Amino acid sequence: MINLLLKNIFTFHKQLDAGREILNHGLIESAVNAPFQTFGGQSLYPTIFDKAAQLGFGLTKNHGFADGNKRVALHAMELLLLLNGIKLTCSQEARVNIMMSVASGKCSAAQLKIGCFQIRNVSRPLS
Repeated sequence: MINLLLKNIFTFHKQLDAGREILNHGLIESAVNAPFQTFGGQSLYPTIFDKAAQLGFGLTKNHGFADGNKRVALHAMELLLLLNGIKLTCSQEARVNIMMSVASGKCSAAQLKIGCFQIRNVSRPLS
C-alpha cells in the first residue's frame, strides 16, 4: 500500500492556490497520520477505502488550513486511491456534495466509513 505524506498535503494546498495560511500544523499532521494508525498490530482502518474516508474526514473536519480544507481533502483521497490502483468514477458534483456534507456535519466519520461516501460503488480498479 502506498501512503501519502504530510509534505504531499502541503503541496496540494499550495497547488490549489488556497492561500498559504496554516491554522494548525498539528491538526493537519493528525489527519494525515490517522488512517495509517494501528492498535495491537492491527490497522484501525484496514482497507484502502477506510483509509481514504478517514483521510478525507480528518482533513475536512480538523480545518488545519485557513482555506481549501475540503479541496485538499478530496484531492488527497483521490490521490491515495489512485496510487493504490483505484480511480473514482463519480461526478465532480457528487464529490463536492459529499465533502460539503462532511464539512457541515451531516455526514459523520462513522457514516462516511459505512456508506455515506459509497466509495466502492463509484470507483473502479485501474486497467
